[in-house]
Amino acid sequence: MSQFAFDYLLLVFVSSLAAIQIAATFGGLHGLLFVKHTLVTRALGGLAITAVFIWFFADEPRNINDYKGGLDANYQGILFCYGSLAAVAVTLAASSLVNRRMRDGEAPPDEGFDALRKTSYYSALKVILVFWWRNWPTRMKQYFFG
Repeated sequence: MSQFAFDYLLLVFVSSLAAIQIAATFGGLHGLLFVKHTLVTRALGGLAITAVFIWFFADEPRNINDYKGGLDANYQGILFCYGSLAAVAVTLAASSLVNRRMRDGEAPPDEGFDALRKTSYYSALKVILVFWWRNWPTRMKQYFFG
């Protein structure tokens, strides 16, 4: 991997991580936040996005054709997917660690994504997996036996 590709991957990762944090504040998904204060999270997210873009484009010329050393579109798309997926994975893991004591209410298994308003991702996932493990025969019966 070239230095240019690594820099782009880092740009996508940091900006995606910050965008997820900002979106979680607007959605009220407190289980995904690293910092509990929403204004601080928004400010840090905006600062991170601005800083990483300034770093990426001010470091050296980045508007380069792929045949002159830049990234071709397919490779750039793959790096974008990897960077954004890594940002989602880091957000889920880190927010679960930060919010491990967040148990104001055990979310019901059918609440879905809204469960992250009250609990961490790990806690919500644990509730859903336990529910499905205990109830899978009942839930699957309609698909196999009419």
